[in-house]
Amino acid sequence: MILNIQLVKLTSLLNINKDIWDTAGQEIFNTLHSSYYFGAHAALLVFDTTRKVTYKHSMEWYKEFRSFCPSVPCLLVGNKIDRIIYIMF
Repeated sequence: MILNIQLVKLTSLLNINKDIWDTAGQEIFNTLHSSYYFGAHAALLVFDTTRKVTYKHSMEWYKEFRSFCPSVPCLLVGNKIDRIIYIMF
């Protein structure tokens, strides 16, 4: 699991805290999911464009996220787009 916590200064008057949790889909961390969502103001769900199964699992992650944060903005993002050799979808 990778955790990155950082204070980001946007302007002289506006700072935000950014927490990034990356479990790489490892089931061992499933019981911690609710703690990832606690206090969230936005979310990025990231899938691997080179592995179709990660895209399919993104709906499960989205439903789980919505069960804890029904009104928080959420974006679906595809990574590794530079590694795509052929269209998968």
